[in-house]
Amino acid sequence: MLRVLIIAYLIVTNLLTGPTVHRITTYGPECGNITATGHRIDWQAVAEGRERTAAVSREGERLFPMNSVVWVEGRGFWVIRDRTAKWLDAKFGVPTIDLAQTEGFGREFRQVWLLWSPSCAQRLNDIFHKGR
Repeated sequence: MLRVLIIAYLIVTNLLTGPTVHRITTYGPECGNITATGHRIDWQAVAEGRERTAAVSREGERLFPMNSVVWVEGRGFWVIRDRTAKWLDAKFGVPTIDLAQTEGFGREFRQVWLLWSPSCAQRLNDIFHKGR
């Protein structure tokens, strides 16, 4: 029970930091199957809504490190597993998040909340294994 409360606390703490606005776009199978983290995208699972992989621009990676879980307003939960092309930050001047989807929807500006990050996992590990 204590672990559940601690996990809930860490998620709420991340939510209280508030959302940031990002440029949201999509990318599809033509961009390849292997992400920057080595994850193999299953495009059939993406089409069925079972896989929720997203790519983040270099500027956005400071806010959302690899393997973070984010909530994109109107688009749901996504796991950051990839990086976008380097030129996106310079061209648009705002961090970009690309959602792996088989059907694109153009460009949108949406609020994005960080729900879980590798630093949360490290804090949990420190709490549960302190003194071991």
